[in-house]
Amino acid sequence: MPKLPSPVSADVDDAQLLAQVRDYYHSSFKSDVSAWAYLEKRGLRHEELIHHFKLGFANRTLGLRLPDKNRDAGAAIRTRLQTVVFCATRDTSI
Repeated sequence: MPKLPSPVSADVDDAQLLAQVRDYYHSSFKSDVSAWAYLEKRGLRHEELIHHFKLGFANRTLGLRLPDKNRDAGAAIRTRLQTVVFCATRDTSI
């Protein structure tokens, strides 16, 4: 079975990498019926809200699209993602 292309690029700055992750999970949200149902159940299913804040669904599929962690490229991008996302959750200016 062929592997899908990675939705993130290693050769971008941290802000762009974070934006790629955000866009990936936003796209995942838009195509997942259960994610829509989750918001609807809570009275939050508003298109404007979802698109304005780029709500996403972190369904753990990003890792399946990255190079394997036992390869140099896979280990490098996974470590970088962990660092960038950790720092972004601590720094609200990003």
